[in-house]
Amino acid sequence: MLTTYLGQTGKKRNLERLFGSKIRVKILSVLLKNKDRAFYQREVMYLTGGSLNAIQRELSNLTEIGLLLRSDGTSRVYYKINEESPLFEPVSSIFQSFK
Repeated sequence: MLTTYLGQTGKKRNLERLFGSKIRVKILSVLLKNKDRAFYQREVMYLTGGSLNAIQRELSNLTEIGLLLRSDGTSRVYYKINEESPLFEPVSSIFQSFK
């Protein structure tokens, strides 16, 4: 149906289909909008509304492919978008086109 591809809801669904995970899209959206800042796991959980297990799994997946940088603090693990990743520009462009 054509109407599912129109409007904000349709755009969001298309991103979810493209990336295979609602929570992955939410994580990337938060991190791409704040690319100069690192976030700790629970902060990402609160901002996205995802469960801690889902957040940990997706942060791990995104780190393994090089799209995120991980840094261990004294009591927290921080994640930041990796602007040096070969995936950064294409992923960033996709999210920009779905604004």
